[in-house]
Amino acid sequence: MSINIWLSFLSYTIFTALSPGPNNILALNAASLENQGQRRNLLLGVYCGFATVIFICGLFSTTLIRVMPNVVDYLKYIGAGYIMWLAYHIAFSKPAEANDNLAAHSFWKGFFLQFVNVKIILWGITAVTSFVIPYYQSPTVILAFIVLLSGIGISAMMVWAVAGSAFNRFLSQYWRVANILMALFLVFNAWSLIIQ
Repeated sequence: MSINIWLSFLSYTIFTALSPGPNNILALNAASLENQGQRRNLLLGVYCGFATVIFICGLFSTTLIRVMPNVVDYLKYIGAGYIMWLAYHIAFSKPAEANDNLAAHSFWKGFFLQFVNVKIILWGITAVTSFVIPYYQSPTVILAFIVLLSGIGISAMMVWAVAGSAFNRFLSQYWRVANILMALFLVFNAWSLIIQ
């Protein structure tokens, strides 16, 4: 993998993981819970569910490539299209409203939320099919990338959880600039995918 692809991979995965989404908003809200046990259980469920979904995405993507090897040529354009769609929505989105109703703060609620979180499913499949499988076929290397993706995603959620209200205040004040910068990085990623 060339340095340009590595930079595209890292900027796509990091900026997309840090962009507002269900997990990040949930982590932001969980940070404000007064009951530390509920907060810990909910966040642990989100982290474990996230890692499980990313592993399934990696396994699915690898299996798909083995069954249909030529699909990579098409998936990079689909991945680039998804990244452009995501960039458009991030650039023109308004700050997300925090979900005030966290009625059930359990490990399993956080865990199973990941299986309906389309953002992370597409994020995982796009990262693996666009940036990993075209360059590496070793199961060990692919597994290492899956672990790296899990670490990036969980770290992004931790940033939101730790930052709590301070991060929320910053984004509510400078949300337009932050969204446009994230969108521009995503456009760069999509372009890098297409020209390779």
